[in-house]
Parts: sequence; C-alpha cells; structure tokens
Amino acid sequence: MTSQDDRDRNADKDLWKDLLNPRYSVPEDVTTGLKGRAKRQAARSFKKESRMEGVQARTAWMKENANGEETDPRAVLVVLGILVALIAAGFFFGPRLFGGGSNGTAAPAATDTVTATATPTATASPTTIYFDGNGPQAPAQPTFTQKSLQPVDIAAPTNPAVDTANAESVATSWAKAYHSRANDTDDAWKGFIAPYTVPDLMEVLTNTGFSEEPLKGKEPTQVPAVKVSPAEQGTAVDTPVRWSRTLEVEVQSKDGSSVLVDYAVALYKGENGWNVTDAVQKAWTIK
Repeated sequence: MTSQDDRDRNADKDLWKDLLNPRYSVPEDVTTGLKGRAKRQAARSFKKESRMEGVQARTAWMKENANGEETDPRAVLVVLGILVALIAAGFFFGPRLFGGGSNGTAAPAATDTVTATATPTATASPTTIYFDGNGPQAPAQPTFTQKSLQPVDIAAPTNPAVDTANAESVATSWAKAYHSRANDTDDAWKGFIAPYTVPDLMEVLTNTGFSEEPLKGKEPTQVPAVKVSPAEQGTAVDTPVRWSRTLEVEVQSKDGSSVLVDYAVALYKGENGWNVTDAVQKAWTIK
C-alpha cells in the first residue's frame, strides 16, 4: 500500500505542475444566463480571482518548501534552467543596456584627459622616384609633405654661354637652357639648345619634359645648379668622341619649391664640337 507520505508527496508534485501552468479558463456556470458586457465582466472577475488564488498558492508552496519540506527534483531543474537563462541574457544584453559596445565590452569611462594632436612639421624629406627599375620603386606621383615655401623671383630665360669644345660645358648649358621656362608655352629653349642637340633628341624633348611629372605645371622655372657626376656602371667608357655622365639638375619654381632631376646623358663629338645625343631621365627628388 501507498503510505500517507507517498500520497502527500504525489499531491505536492501535482500542485507544482498546477503552479507552473495555472489554468484560467472560465467555467460555463460562471457566465450562464449572461450576455454581452455582463458576460465579459463576469469572466474577467473569475480570471482575476483565479490569478490571486494562484499567487497565494505559489506563495504558500514556497513558504512550505522553505521550512524544510522535500522539494521535487524536477522543480529544482526548472528553477536552475530559469537562472541560467537569466544569467545568459544579462551577459549578452547587459552591456548594451548600460552603454557598452556592440561586442559585449563595457564602454570606456570618460576622463578629463586632453590628448595632444600632432602638429605638421615645416620640413620635408626628399622623395626619389626611379623610372628605369634600377632603384627602389616609388609611385608615379610623389607624396608631398608640408613645407614652408617662400616665393622667388624667376628671371626671364637667357641663352647660357657654352663652349662646344668642352663636353661638360655643353652638358651643363643644355640642362640650364632646357629647364628654364618663362611659362607653359615658352619655347625659347629650343633655339638655345638646337645648335648642340641632335634632331632626334630635340623631337623627344618637345613631346615630353614639362608636359609630364615632375615638371608639369612648374613654370616659370630657373636652374640654380647643375651637378655633374660619373656615369652609371655599365655605361660605355669615354673615348675622344664619346662622353657620358650623370647630371643632377635643380629646377626651381616661382613658389619656391625645387625638384632635383637626374639624367644619364651621352655626348658625341662632331665637326662643330660636342653634341648631346642622349638624355634619359632616371629619377627625381622633391627637395
């Protein structure tokens, strides 16, 4: 036979089920003979009373179990499940509710510390661009850094003195005459260098040069200095009729900016003296 304790325990289990799943359906006898509004009011009153009774029953059950009565293991599992769900919800949604980031991390606290901002310097590091693939490769467009520039007065281009019997004099005069421009339509340089520049090179210079980087848009310009250095390794050795060197030409613009343009030049000695036969732009540097 089932003992009284077993019957009480089974009754408690049934009560726990009813407490977890209260039923508020309205019996037919509550609304019998009523219609419309009166029927709805009677149903609402019954549900309200049922809810109150449910609250009282749950309260009494919890008090009873708090006094040392045996608890149904299934009830413990249900409560643990609810607690786990609440903790998980707090972990995922708590930071969003209290100002955290979208990744669940807490938002940093505001401080009164002022972060100093970097001030651009007034000096610029030279940027070198190579065209022949023999040096470090750089973008076709140089990156300019902020630099304090002072406008300069550009004198009108003049035909530099040249000694055609001296190869270095011809190379230097060629560099100065070709890179000195009054404006973007000035072609006086053609008359200056034509006597000691071969026709094929003249045609190339007419179609390139100041129409491309780094000289495009720099007019008016002048040449403060031309540096002559030995030719690159692998270049043909000098002979009585052939001379090769590297030229570094400083081209200064009206705004005060300067570009150092490197050329590999070759000269050939003819009946009228030395002539520039080749001038290949190798690299350029923003000064």
